[in-house]
Amino acid sequence: MPADESLATYKTERCRGGELSKDRLTVLVCTNSTGSDKRKPLVIGKYAKPRCFDNVKTLPCIYASQSRAWMTSVQFSTWLHDWDKELEARKKPNILLFVDNCAAHLKVDHLNHIKIIYFPPKTNSELQPLDRGVKTVFRQGYRRRAVQLYLQEMAASKKPKVTVLDAIHFVHASWRDIKPATIENCFKKAGFFGGSQSGSQATQVESEMGWETLVGEGSVPELDMFLDVDNNLVTSEITSHESLVEDNLSHAEEEDEDEPAPRSAPKSAEVVDALKLIRHFFTCIPNVEDDVFDKISYLENSIFQKSLNLKKRKRNS
Repeated sequence: MPADESLATYKTERCRGGELSKDRLTVLVCTNSTGSDKRKPLVIGKYAKPRCFDNVKTLPCIYASQSRAWMTSVQFSTWLHDWDKELEARKKPNILLFVDNCAAHLKVDHLNHIKIIYFPPKTNSELQPLDRGVKTVFRQGYRRRAVQLYLQEMAASKKPKVTVLDAIHFVHASWRDIKPATIENCFKKAGFFGGSQSGSQATQVESEMGWETLVGEGSVPELDMFLDVDNNLVTSEITSHESLVEDNLSHAEEEDEDEPAPRSAPKSAEVVDALKLIRHFFTCIPNVEDDVFDKISYLENSIFQKSLNLKKRKRNS
């Protein structure tokens, strides 16, 4: 989402290949038919080392870079071979993977535990389970979070900016929040499990929660238009090894100059104080669920253990 544009821009513009498409990421998601094994998303950005990654050592998604933030055949092959090695190491069962006919999804050789089945051309809207509702729920979760951040920054008189790091956390949370039942229903709608392909798309009701509230807070576009703004955006290409090398040399060390200055790594005491403030915030609100405080306590314990481990490593080094 551009930092210097009103959300109303999306009422009249479409992301195709021009100005709005330069602020973009490509995301690959994959899941089994019951939603019990959702793979960690692969996020592709333009820069190998965005400024917001300084001091960052752990990400909730896999991150890769490409000069146009596109999925390439080489990246797809790398992703599959890494997964294949994981299945080998963990002695997991072999996998039958259904894949659409994206330009980057070429035949991948030397896979020992993954067999790929390609959907027939021009059948994604009917046969691809993620196109039967999962993608819509995922997009809505991501964009709701982006709009929330946008409005919070405006309320604080700050220039709104969604960084690549922000986006990665939005992707992780939006993918995590999709319920297994939603995924299973969408597989049924695509004809798996003997399900019917007729009827409305199967999506979770929770996907619409919060959007009307956002609309009341500012110049937020209509939901359907906002979700479909990048439907025609190119996200993939067939890439040769030669062009991949050239591409890496041209942008591997580049940074996004529009990114804000990176934050320094916070100290444990600062994080603990922040959690105390969060706990106090919730104690000042009526009817808060107990699991909110359980999660804060879990974070406090995790920070304490990580701090101890860091001190031990320093003493032993």
